[in-house]
Amino acid sequence: MTGRKRFSAWAAIAVFCVTGMGTLGLPAQAQDAPPASAAVRKVGTVKSITGKTLVVKPDSGPEVNVVVQDSTSIVRLAPGQTDLKSATPMPLGELQVGDRMLVRGAAGSAPDSIVASAIVVMKATDVSQKQQQQLQDWQRRGAGG
Repeated sequence: MTGRKRFSAWAAIAVFCVTGMGTLGLPAQAQDAPPASAAVRKVGTVKSITGKTLVVKPDSGPEVNVVVQDSTSIVRLAPGQTDLKSATPMPLGELQVGDRMLVRGAAGSAPDSIVASAIVVMKATDVSQKQQQQLQDWQRRGAGG
């Protein structure tokens, strides 16, 4: 098979998988069902905490109310870490105003609300310590002009 024919075959398979696989084997009623509420993802800073409701100021856009459920997964990640495998579970009670977070969940009943399914937190104190260490390192090893 030539390169062009091989590419065409793979392209056809990819198109089939993307467009056709979603409906194969599903009953007609499942195919016509409306999609579940859209997934929402916001990154920002905690502005206030009232019970299980957080007000978060995203990096862009207006503030959002985040509803934390008992089933919401909350993990703490150290600054500079990018792999969630190194994150540790964290209770809601340890969350403080000023902490940075990534919230994932479904859109709430109000346009400015999210029902959280997962929250990844970077504590404000951890971020501050990391910045202080970097500043000290820069002052110690930085180039002078």
